[in-house]
Amino acid sequence: MALSQKQLLKILLGSVDASGWQALVVDAHKPFGLRIFQGESPGFNLRVYIWTCTHGGGAARPADEYRIQFTGVVPEVHADAVSLLLGWHPGYEVFAAWDI
Repeated sequence: MALSQKQLLKILLGSVDASGWQALVVDAHKPFGLRIFQGESPGFNLRVYIWTCTHGGGAARPADEYRIQFTGVVPEVHADAVSLLLGWHPGYEVFAAWDI
């Protein structure tokens, strides 16, 4: 079951917080725009594309194969930020990352 963008943003922000960093949401629409910082550091900008990891391809694909499916936007590199392409698997509670 795919998670909503609001749910994915909440998970992302919780993970940033759990890592000891802080995040300001600059854009709450995909790609999410975040300003990440720690303490007094100036931090850096992120552009995050994230979807729910799901099993795809039906019976022809291995049972342990997962993927993300782009919906709404096509990922691209942003010159003013670190661009991340992520999947979130709610069952395993892990992120997967791909090179854009």
